[in-house]
Amino acid sequence: MALYSGDIPRACARLEEALEGFGARSNLSDQVWILLMLGVAYELQGDASRAIDCHEQVLDTTEAHGESVFRSYALWAMGVAVFQQGDRDRSGRLLKQCLRLTRLLVEPLTAA
Repeated sequence: MALYSGDIPRACARLEEALEGFGARSNLSDQVWILLMLGVAYELQGDASRAIDCHEQVLDTTEAHGESVFRSYALWAMGVAVFQQGDRDRSGRLLKQCLRLTRLLVEPLTAA
């Protein structure tokens, strides 16, 4: 709720708490989703480096488990965070990877 209502500092705090809680339960799917949302929250807060850390964790986890949907989201979000840091070349590569993957997954919303 905090993320979608614009209370970004609260969203970051609550998502950190949720990550700790779900991490203790070893619920990998929930951990990945929370990390992705936490990364987006950090991006909105202007903290691209923390956002990138979250997205890299998602990318590492999805690669290790052969997962593609969360991976496509993380590639998109990472591309945006890297763009915020001014690295247009890397951002472009990440977004192209995202588009290739979304075509395979038929994920038009992510592709848009």
